Amino acid sequence: MTQFIPRPGLAIAYASLAVSYLLLVEALQYRYPVFYVSLITENYWGENGTFFAYIAAAILLVGVACRKRTRPHGSILAAIAIGCFVVALEEISWGMWLHKLQPPSWLLERNTQNEFNVHNLRGIAEHKSRLRTTAGVLLIAWVAVSATFIAVRDRVDLTRWLNYIPILPVRLAPFALIVAWLMTSDAFVKSEEIAELALGLLMLLWSADLASTAADRSGSGRVAPIALVAGPLIVVAAVTAGFSIAAKTFFPDAVSGRLTRTAARDFPDRDMFDQSKAVFDHLFRNPQYFSSGTLDAYDNLFVAGAAITVSGPPAGHAPDSDHPFKRLESSLNQAFGIADTTVSVDGPVEEDRQ
Repeated sequence: MTQFIPRPGLAIAYASLAVSYLLLVEALQYRYPVFYVSLITENYWGENGTFFAYIAAAILLVGVACRKRTRPHGSILAAIAIGCFVVALEEISWGMWLHKLQPPSWLLERNTQNEFNVHNLRGIAEHKSRLRTTAGVLLIAWVAVSATFIAVRDRVDLTRWLNYIPILPVRLAPFALIVAWLMTSDAFVKSEEIAELALGLLMLLWSADLASTAADRSGSGRVAPIALVAGPLIVVAAVTAGFSIAAKTFFPDAVSGRLTRTAARDFPDRDMFDQSKAVFDHLFRNPQYFSSGTLDAYDNLFVAGAAITVSGPPAGHAPDSDHPFKRLESSLNQAFGIADTTVSVDGPVEEDRQ
C-alpha cells in the first residue's frame, strides 16, 4: 500500500483538508452568509486567495524547475509555472482594478465585463460554464492517468514519459476529485468562485508536494533557461500585486453590490430566505454597503409589494428610534442632500461581473 501511496500520513492530511474546505464553505453559506458573500465577491477574498494560490504555485514550480534532473523536465514545469502566472493575473484582470488602469477601447468593446482580461472576451465568456465543466473532466482524467502510471511503473519503463508528463500523486487524488466535482456541479451559490479557489489550492498543494519530494541532485543536466526568465518575473509580480491587494482588501467598495445581488437574487433562487434576510439585516446596519436597488429588492422579497421608505422600518421590526432603518434614513439624507424623510430607491439590481 505504501508503494502505491507513499507517505500515507500526508495523504490523510490532504484528504482532511479537502473535506474541511467543503465543510467550511457549507458552514459559511448557511450559517454565516455575510462572510460567504465576501468569499464569492469579485476582487475580494475568494479571487484574491485564488490569485495568491496560483502565484505561490508558480514560484514553487520555478524553484523545482531550477533543480537538475527533475521529473517532469524543468522546461515542462516552467511552462506550467507560466500558465499559473497567467491564470493568477487573469483573476485580478492584470491589475486593472487595483491600479485603475484603462485598457484600450477596442479591447473594452470586445469584453463582456469591460475588463482587461481574456476569459471575458466575447466568444469565450459565453462558454465559461462549458469550459469549467471540461476542466473538471480533464482533472478527473489527470487523476486516472497518474494513478495508472504509478500502478505500472515498477513493471514498465516509463522514464521517457515521466520526463514530459506531470504526475499527480495518489495522496492528492481525493482533493483533486472534490475539486473536479465543484468544477462540474452547482453545489453552492456562485459555485464557480468556490471551484476556482479550490483549483488554485490544488495547484498550490501539488507544487508544494513536488517541491518537497524533488531530489536536489548534483548530476549532469542544465537548468531550464525558461525557468531563469520566469522566476524573477513571477516573484516581482507577486510582491507588487500583494501590496496592492492588501491595500484594497480593507475597503467595502468591492462587496457592496454583491451583498445586494446575493440577498435579492442568488439566495432566493435557492429558497435560502433566512440567509437573504441575514444579509439584508447586515445591509440595514451598515448603510455604507448599500447599492442601487437595495431597498427595492428588500421590498419585492419581504414586504409583498408594499412601498418601503426609510421613514418606516421593514415589516416585522419594531419602529424604535435607534433602529438601523432610522440610521439609514439619516445617512441617505446626508449623502443625497434630501430634506424629505421619504426616500425611495428604484432601479434594477446590478448585473454580475465574473
